[in-house]
Amino acid sequence: MRVLWISSYSGLLNTTKSGYNGAGWVSSLQREVVSKNGIELGLAFAASESNKIVENGTTYYAVHKEQLGPVSKLLYYYGGYKKTANDLNIDGYLKAIDDFKPDIIQFFGTESPELQLIRHLKTPHVVHLQGVLSACQKAFLPPALGLKEIRRNGNFIRENILRNGFAFNYESMITRGKYEAEWMRDVKNFIGRTEWDRQMSATLSPNSRYFHVDEVLRQDFYEAAKWKLKTNEHLVLCSTISETIYKGLDLILKTADLLKGHGVDFEWQVAGMQAGSDVQKLFEKVYGINAKEVNINFLGIRTACQLKEMLSGCDFYIHPSYIDNSPNSVCEAQLLGVPIIACDVGGLSSLIDDGKNGWLVPSNAPYEIVYLLEHRRDLPLSQISNSAIEIATQRHDRSKIVEQLMLTYKELL
Repeated sequence: MRVLWISSYSGLLNTTKSGYNGAGWVSSLQREVVSKNGIELGLAFAASESNKIVENGTTYYAVHKEQLGPVSKLLYYYGGYKKTANDLNIDGYLKAIDDFKPDIIQFFGTESPELQLIRHLKTPHVVHLQGVLSACQKAFLPPALGLKEIRRNGNFIRENILRNGFAFNYESMITRGKYEAEWMRDVKNFIGRTEWDRQMSATLSPNSRYFHVDEVLRQDFYEAAKWKLKTNEHLVLCSTISETIYKGLDLILKTADLLKGHGVDFEWQVAGMQAGSDVQKLFEKVYGINAKEVNINFLGIRTACQLKEMLSGCDFYIHPSYIDNSPNSVCEAQLLGVPIIACDVGGLSSLIDDGKNGWLVPSNAPYEIVYLLEHRRDLPLSQISNSAIEIATQRHDRSKIVEQLMLTYKELL
């Protein structure tokens, strides 16, 4: 069976040079699939130059994507995205498809313009859901924070002169979401892993079929030592988020401010963000809370090994995002058995059974999080940890996941 993946990322190709730590879940799945007898794998992705490379069981197709110059980029930021959000080197991808001659084509994500290729295909194809821009856009702005506040309190040059700040991200996401919704109507087959996935596919493409395939996590977390309960009074919290407005840094600030006001001895380690980022400065200014003064430490981008160490040394993993599907950070923490408190958004309820293998709180709920943390001695943490390990081990079983994927391919054929 010849299977061509179309993704925004280059998978395992030159992962040591890509700057992406741990290669991500698509690459983790790729590692398992290339070891499967009877599968010949291809991977097409956008790049500055076209190229074909055969490496470690995968045929890679780098498809040329036009790079914007300084002036073109500025015009793009000033509204050009409304005309070019669907730009795609269709001929380049069709040549790669013609060269590889796949039996099945699998797209990763609906957020990229590659999805419009479906209209040009006769080959059976399936779309592996990641995020959905239409839903993310509606959760982009935290409560009481509008575009005026962002432009007034954010990075002045980026928000008002270059126009490539958070306001731009929001407005361009709306435009990209309209294209995404249009293309998704043409999709006949989806792969997902949460109830949120199933609902999104059924709503945006009512005549489509849905296949359940779970995620392969990074190798390091399968081999890591499991979390152990600590008895010290000093509370260590950790989170992994990106420098994006809707990932919940404001909730971390508000919760940490409450904890300090209640006299709790704690520190909060935040991976994925550098200290002094634009989103940090924006929320500190809007809410009048200084991250350092409420014991928040920004660790920057962490390797998988460093994240393992962070998770093993903490007491709770907090996931504050306003929208998410099946965040790998939560799945990795579960696999290690770290007690998790997460906002009940998107696909999180498919990962966490409240009170059994973690806790779900409403979106933007600092008081509920503080309550759980202050009453942690009354919580069955060891039981929660063991239940999390059990469910995550079953969910992320690599052999089972490859079997799920192979059954999906056979059904498509």
